[in-house]
Amino acid sequence: MNTTIKNLQWLARLTYSLVAAVLLTVGIAHAQRDNGYLGPPYLNPNFRSSTPPGPRTGPGPGILPNVIINDRSLQRGSDNQSELAVAACGGVVVAGFNDSVGFVDRTIRNGMTGWGYSTDGGFTWTDGGSLPLFAAVDFGTRGDPSLFVDWACHFYFANLYNPGQFIMYFPLVISVHTGRFDPNLGKVVWNRPTLIGTDVDKEHIAVDPRTIVPRPSVYVAYTNFAISPRQIEVTRSTDGGQTWSAPVVLASGNVQGPIPRVGPSGEVHVAWENFPDAPRAIKIRTAATWPNFGAETLVSNVVPIALPRFMDRVNEFPTMAVDTTAGGLNRGRVYVAWNDGGFGGADTIGSILLKHSLDGTTWSTPLIMVNDDGNPSDTLTHHWFPWLSVNPNGVVYLGWYDRRLRGTTDHLTDVFAASFTVAAGVSPNKRLTDQSFSMAVPYRMGPNFGDYNGGYATSTTFHYGWGDGRLGDPDAFSGGWSVQ
Repeated sequence: MNTTIKNLQWLARLTYSLVAAVLLTVGIAHAQRDNGYLGPPYLNPNFRSSTPPGPRTGPGPGILPNVIINDRSLQRGSDNQSELAVAACGGVVVAGFNDSVGFVDRTIRNGMTGWGYSTDGGFTWTDGGSLPLFAAVDFGTRGDPSLFVDWACHFYFANLYNPGQFIMYFPLVISVHTGRFDPNLGKVVWNRPTLIGTDVDKEHIAVDPRTIVPRPSVYVAYTNFAISPRQIEVTRSTDGGQTWSAPVVLASGNVQGPIPRVGPSGEVHVAWENFPDAPRAIKIRTAATWPNFGAETLVSNVVPIALPRFMDRVNEFPTMAVDTTAGGLNRGRVYVAWNDGGFGGADTIGSILLKHSLDGTTWSTPLIMVNDDGNPSDTLTHHWFPWLSVNPNGVVYLGWYDRRLRGTTDHLTDVFAASFTVAAGVSPNKRLTDQSFSMAVPYRMGPNFGDYNGGYATSTTFHYGWGDGRLGDPDAFSGGWSVQ
């Protein structure tokens, strides 16, 4: 029997390797059924090669060290890690990322999502390895990580998931792992996941911020492609992610990129983009009580941005957070940010824009530009993939990719950040990267630098994660802004 099992395991591994080799040989492109589907990570048939430029150092005061999260000893050349999600509770920080290591070699990692954890506030990191499978025969996670944490330091980790033994593009479901730091083991431990939906994409997770015992409600929003036209849906769990409600349909048609967030009284906001057809716009719906969502509200019209050089793809999907400060003047205020080409001239080069609303229905005007280096139409500088979080003191923090320090090398990229309050406006931008990195680097899996970055704000620190090419291919990096 043991010999039979070993033979079956060997055959399974050989099958995965052969399928991956075939995909690479034929040069399979990013799977798309229509323009609204951005899809999970995919094998890149055309490895780009370039010698990264020398380092340019110099972070400002209060900037956390730039630390790699993934274990590069597991890589076999041109493996890449990007598209980060981040959550933190006390000194424990958890990050998830797309990881090509598990795409072509299951002996190293199950699935295509990597993760890491820090127990000292982001100064040092440990690669966490594989997430548990739902069933032993499953391929496993397929990227698009999303993380949130509740009041008791339970972490909730959503991903796309591939049930079954073979590398398939469709149909995908959503996996939700729950976990927490085990002081006896000295690491974060995850439970076997629950699964949601069929034929889905671009899921994000959120948790009720209130101290609800034993567990607060958890929400997952996603795009459902099993129905035509596709739909934005949201589902809720009231038992820590073990079971999920019937989904509530919020929008249908040319829609993508939903993100849920929960306010201080348990109100649920879900924002998305009308994408990809014109006119593009950020929309939102709010439920004061589940599942009673109000009417669709326009946050802002959107101008699509041009693709920054050496990026696989780009979008204008919203990032969102809610002020949950107890007794704060802006308690319940909703903040939405995105990259937009409206100030980029004829080339629609992106800037980072922000709007806010006290109730999720009436939105601030005019548009607030977060990047402080001028209009992209004048500077020709790309800014994209913002992520927004509000800390417990009611301060908004944002981070994003930025090329203002590129000089004459158009693929040099940095991460910049800013804070915002309604009273003080946007702070001077801060550079989070301690050196500019190249995006003109080889990569095994697309999208090379993901579809978004991730951040999480505590009372003392804005933790930020991004894909970084400084070591010769994209790696998952952590940094941030200490406000102590």
